[in-house]
Amino acid sequence: MMKGRGIKRIPYYSRVGWITAWIFVIVILAIALKIFLGTVDYNRKTEAAEIQHYLELGLENGRQGQHVELPEAVMENPFLRNAYNKGFREGWDDARAESKQ
Repeated sequence: MMKGRGIKRIPYYSRVGWITAWIFVIVILAIALKIFLGTVDYNRKTEAAEIQHYLELGLENGRQGQHVELPEAVMENPFLRNAYNKGFREGWDDARAESKQ
């Protein structure tokens, strides 16, 4: 029986490549998990009335064509930030449509 000739070792560069790929995948999954958990947390903390308030504020500011500097807590919350931005876009579009008539 020949000793040590049955299994070839994977080349060094292949092992380094696989380890690098797995580390990259793990980092991407960790970032995605952090974003997901943050979104779930903000969803639990945000009330519908608060979202409606920032939607209406965005509508008013969009019709006037001026952005207002929002507090840092609002900018960190994706639900409130998206509600404001959606309202601003809709208000902006409404104002432009009215001016064309």
